[in-house]
Amino acid sequence: MAEAKVLVGCPITSYKEQVIDQYLEGYNALSFKNKDLLLFDNSPDEKMFNRISKIKGITVEKSRHTKNVREMITRDRNELRKRTLEGGYDYFFSLEQDVIPPVNAIEKLISNRKRVCNGLYFNFFSSRNMGENAIELVATFSTWLDPEMRELRLTRMLKFEDVFPSRLIEIYSGGIGATLIEKEVLEKIKFRYDEKVESFEDVFFYQDCYEKGIEVWLDSSIVANHLLSKWPDEVKEGLWKNV
Repeated sequence: MAEAKVLVGCPITSYKEQVIDQYLEGYNALSFKNKDLLLFDNSPDEKMFNRISKIKGITVEKSRHTKNVREMITRDRNELRKRTLEGGYDYFFSLEQDVIPPVNAIEKLISNRKRVCNGLYFNFFSSRNMGENAIELVATFSTWLDPEMRELRLTRMLKFEDVFPSRLIEIYSGGIGATLIEKEVLEKIKFRYDEKVESFEDVFFYQDCYEKGIEVWLDSSIVANHLLSKWPDEVKEGLWKNV
């Protein structure tokens, strides 16, 4: 059986240029061989693009910068979808600019034989349970409150005891920072967002998976490093543009 062909990539921005070199090192360290990297740089200028486009072994294209952050990310994500489908790839590995996966991440995700399968990473969220202005580190994925009543779509964030000891977990939603997606899923689903809803394209991707009967999984044995940083104020202003 021929080895699967994987396109790795994401939209990137100079607002997080401080992590791009670690990202590229993380990509180069991946042990899976039959892969290509494609990045879309939607930065407001071309400084980062001009620098990293000279690096051997990666492909980066400059995309148009706009003030509407969600529009930019969704547009670039759909271009990655298109290149996956037109380039003869079996999978798209959505690997975000600030996520560093373990070296064997792709092999392990493929071995699970799931149509959509995630590696685990964490993020900071406000915590009402811990007091005013408190934050806590949690997994960026949710599952059903009651798996027997999924049609109600009542969900909760995963806790540490849900993901450790490591296991394969069916989830409802999450980020797409380290997500392996079969090409057949991309044939059925385009990335999208809603100008009137305060959510990014990842939320709608998982919603569309659910509505099309596509199971989504998390392999919590694949723990990625999330290089957390704050967005500049000028970016925050464009997050919920038109909402």
